[in-house]
Amino acid sequence: MTCQEFENHILDYLEGRLSPGDHELVGSHIAGCACCKKLALQLKQLDTALTRVVKSPAMSPTFDARLKQRIQASPAVALSKIECEERKRRFQSEYEDGLARLSLVDLPSVRWLETFGYAAAIAIAGLVAWRFLPQLADALTASGLNIPGQGALPPLIASAVFVLIGLAAAFPRQIQRLREAAFAR
Repeated sequence: MTCQEFENHILDYLEGRLSPGDHELVGSHIAGCACCKKLALQLKQLDTALTRVVKSPAMSPTFDARLKQRIQASPAVALSKIECEERKRRFQSEYEDGLARLSLVDLPSVRWLETFGYAAAIAIAGLVAWRFLPQLADALTASGLNIPGQGALPPLIASAVFVLIGLAAAFPRQIQRLREAAFAR
């Protein structure tokens, strides 16, 4: 046996719950193995400390006999295959109903995070366009392509488009209402 297998039996060894042959086998291993000897010593110390601090409840002399009698008197519950399938179907149905109720719960914080996450990504794209569009215009001009209004107009237009797209993504219901109101006239 390996030390790990012996470790599983050390507590039983200390409490005298092993057969005489196993008791001797574990005892000889503990005598020759420093790690297992240390574990056995620690378990003894823990048991001593717990015995001092925790007082075990006093059981009546008939406790074991009464417990065995109650276990034997309780009816064995054996379900038929049909009853097992019915329970399984009922539990599955309850599980699916619970999931459906969870999906119906409106979590505004998640919705706001998702909505403003899209808006933030679009706004960042607008800022990047604002920052680098003039350099792009200069590079295109240097390559011989003539772009009218090389100043602030292209980045301003690009930023305005990105802001409008971001607002539309952030407030889709409000945009839909505005559309409906505009076409209702």
